[in-house]
Amino acid sequence: MLLCCLLVAAIQAQADEPLQAGRDAPSPKRIHYVEPLYPAIAREAGVAGVVLVEIGVKEDGHPYEVLIIEAVPLLDKAAIEAVRQWRYGADGGRRSAQTRPVA
Repeated sequence: MLLCCLLVAAIQAQADEPLQAGRDAPSPKRIHYVEPLYPAIAREAGVAGVVLVEIGVKEDGHPYEVLIIEAVPLLDKAAIEAVRQWRYGADGGRRSAQTRPVA
């Protein structure tokens, strides 16, 4: 099983610090999801785990930066490739951050 945990930061260009989603601002709504593909080499090696990534999301909903926070070397590339294809709804230029698991 490949499980990604995602920290989403939708950042307004002139903002200094992201707001905490759910407390200070609404969470950005993911409108397009691509599931990470489980790499054959990881499956054959019996590797499973959680890759924690942090992404920056532009106001237009496209990820612009993906950082690995907690790595699983054989799964990291699949997680990054999937997250780069995700899209979020417009948040009106508000800044937010959230953490949630995604399968």
